Amino acid sequence: MCCSTVLLNLILATGWMRQVMGGFPMVTPTVGDIWPRPQFADISNAKHLVIHPDTFMFVVVGYTCDIVEEATKRYMNILSKSTSSQREAGEALEGGSGIHGVLGHLNVNLLAECEDFPYQGMDEYYELKVATPDAPGEASLTAYSVWGIVRGLETFSQLVQSDSSSLKIMSAEIMDFPRFSYRGLMLDTSRHFLPRAKIQETLDLMAMNKFNVFHWHIVDDQSFPYVSTAFPDLSLLGAYTPRHVYTVDDVADVIEYARLRGIRVVPEFDTPGHTRSWGPGQPCLLTECYKKSNPHISDFMEQLGISGDYKKLEEYYITKLFDIIQNYPTNNRYLVWQDVFDKGVSLPNSTVVQVWQDGDYPEDFMAEIDAVTSEGFFTILSSCWYLNLDTFGSDWFDYYSCEPHDFEGSEAQKQLVLGGEACVWTEYEDRTNLIPRTWPRAALVAEKLWSAASDTVSTEGVPSRLDEHRCRLLARGYDVEPLLPSYCSADIALGE
Repeated sequence: MCCSTVLLNLILATGWMRQVMGGFPMVTPTVGDIWPRPQFADISNAKHLVIHPDTFMFVVVGYTCDIVEEATKRYMNILSKSTSSQREAGEALEGGSGIHGVLGHLNVNLLAECEDFPYQGMDEYYELKVATPDAPGEASLTAYSVWGIVRGLETFSQLVQSDSSSLKIMSAEIMDFPRFSYRGLMLDTSRHFLPRAKIQETLDLMAMNKFNVFHWHIVDDQSFPYVSTAFPDLSLLGAYTPRHVYTVDDVADVIEYARLRGIRVVPEFDTPGHTRSWGPGQPCLLTECYKKSNPHISDFMEQLGISGDYKKLEEYYITKLFDIIQNYPTNNRYLVWQDVFDKGVSLPNSTVVQVWQDGDYPEDFMAEIDAVTSEGFFTILSSCWYLNLDTFGSDWFDYYSCEPHDFEGSEAQKQLVLGGEACVWTEYEDRTNLIPRTWPRAALVAEKLWSAASDTVSTEGVPSRLDEHRCRLLARGYDVEPLLPSYCSADIALGE
């Protein structure tokens, strides 16, 4: 049997291919499915309210602040942009009947004062009601935290569907919160410099998928694009060019852009390895290379009483680094790659260990998760979510099948798994392909980390749901990759 026949049989067996209108797309998107899937949702496609974009409003009835105000403006723009691109295609959705009135506004009810900055363990719970039996012509979004308001507005925007001449929203009652508190995306801006606009696009898409941590791997061996006011020669001599840099204002803008979307920024200056770009701008920072051990380092180790024990030398370095961070006026915790843990470095109890190795061998990285948590450390998983590892064809299945709790640990150990992080290393990514290579594949990670484990244990229906989400993001103006041969209304609307 030839390969194409095997693939066709697989598609037919899983129900991916249905004939619609004309042609034979291999996947047909769902209509009105929320991504990531909420913890509890009662959504009816049989009952709708009409929305007139020109008059619809978000009405803030509780506490407010700049985050709420900016979010309501942003989602008004999103509704207008994404739905207009679909209306231009002239494509009416199924279920045009069942209209039960007009929705003029969404009540946005924040029950407590705003918090200024997102943080680990923040409250993201929200309740969303649209045309429920107790309020059939109304809609309300309620949360105790501003971060819940931000997440709920995204869900509301996904309930809105486009008809041939107007918008409509399905009846829904949703109570939602994340399964894991740490849902991150790591982006490397050293190997290829990424313009600030592309970082902002990434943050937009993170918010649309309910990520809450942007891990900014800002420097590495290849370049030092961060402009330090204390040590300006680091970027002056370590960046690719004087234009391939992030100034203090650039960094502040990224942090603010992320803050308004409920995303905290975790910057990384990787040491002691990956520091070649530091050398030109800081004389005597890097040691000379020798065929055998550097004699100066050997003398230093002898003075410490650790001659020949390079694990102890690294522990000395990491401990000194922790001491420096500990003396900062802010309340800091430590996040380290698993290498530090594997080498037996003594770590503070609050340290978070990021597991990243052995992505092709789940039994190995799950054993690492088990080992880290058995020592009482918090952990986040990245091994199975390296999005830059390019493969031919559709690779969504592997990302969706990875489960952070799939190890033989106690419940107490599993409580130490804070979540996970998708990683994008940019050896072969730059501004031209960052968005399509990252999305919608990162959305799979987002759902695994947000939604209930029972809702993500099976891949049944995922291609159709993800295809709808992919069309949604495309309609919002983002060049996200296709999964399988198919089509979106926005293919034409955005291309004209």
